[in-house]
Amino acid sequence: MELNPFLSVWTQPKETVRQFIKHNKLGYSMLLVSIAGIGGVLTTLQDSGWFQDLSFRCGLLGY
Repeated sequence: MELNPFLSVWTQPKETVRQFIKHNKLGYSMLLVSIAGIGGVLTTLQDSGWFQDLSFRCGLLGY
């Protein structure tokens, strides 16, 4: 039975990786890596304090 990678990566990460390796699904792999990268960037921006000045920056741009 194939796992849904978007759900199983959270509940069964080892089995999901094994399935990727077995079936060589590069497209799904790149999508999941991209999603993880976006999360990492948002976490880094939050830790740096970038979001604290976001309302001021949007005000300058007229949003």
